[in-house]
Amino acid sequence: MAARGWGSTWLGARQGRRRDTREERETGQGRAKGFCNKGREEVGHEIDVGGSEAGEMNSLLSLCLAVNIVYGQIAAPQPHPDAWFGIDKVKHFFMSAFIESVSYSLLQAAGARYKPAMAGAIGITIGFGVGREIHDKLTPGNIFSVRDLTWDVIGTGAGAALLSHTIR
Repeated sequence: MAARGWGSTWLGARQGRRRDTREERETGQGRAKGFCNKGREEVGHEIDVGGSEAGEMNSLLSLCLAVNIVYGQIAAPQPHPDAWFGIDKVKHFFMSAFIESVSYSLLQAAGARYKPAMAGAIGITIGFGVGREIHDKLTPGNIFSVRDLTWDVIGTGAGAALLSHTIR
């Protein structure tokens, strides 16, 4: 029954290992199996680990962990305030496509042919995008964003691709 851990023995008692008493566990004065023990003892050789050495090891590990956490927070790259894939980029994309579509329709209604209406719509859309970024630069707390302009150009291209399939 000793191999199953019944009674006052524990699993592994058959292999000759001694179980620490409750008092030894509470005070930290028990015997430990070590892989990295002081000296050159073999793996699994029992040595006496004093409570002061265990306390020193815990405080050293705590210090190392604290230094790693602080250094990791300092060394971590800070996110760019203007991400490439933010919700405002989606707005820039769709607003550019919408402005191009509306301006193309208005130019067509005014009597412009396909190519001049498309060129005018692209120019109006890019003008709106650059104007919006200049407004952002002049507004306190905002920045001129090349990333926003990039999404404006992508939205303009998508709008042009959709408009190229309209009836001419």
